[in-house]
Amino acid sequence: MSRATSKTRGDKGRATSAQPPPPTQTPDVVDIVPGRFTESEWQSMISQQEAEEIVADTVEELINNVLEKCYDVHLKKQLVPFSVAWAKDAMVQVINWQYLIRDEGDDADISSDLQEDTEPLPSITDSWAEGCVSVITVPNPSQ
Repeated sequence: MSRATSKTRGDKGRATSAQPPPPTQTPDVVDIVPGRFTESEWQSMISQQEAEEIVADTVEELINNVLEKCYDVHLKKQLVPFSVAWAKDAMVQVINWQYLIRDEGDDADISSDLQEDTEPLPSITDSWAEGCVSVITVPNPSQ
């Protein structure tokens, strides 16, 4: 029995001298950036970002609806003034067509400035123009 007890004592001694297994990290303690940023912090940041996106989408939809209603009110306010201005311009244009106004000109003294232009110089003939190049016919000796 002394031998059996010595084995158990040896086993115990070896067990204490062996290195303990490395600590396993639970999913909440897994480091994304070692010592600074854990997975639980990452998940909370992602959920906060998703919540902010939901709020931003809701605010954007609300603002778009409000701006659309404001634009509709603006168009309704501008409809009558625009229609009146357009109709007035159309009537003034038709009246101006019917009653032509004589143009008096810039000055009454312009008639003394009017003189006949001199005749322009003749243009240089283009060698590619039809009929400008003289054609020389050579009699055919075989005929």
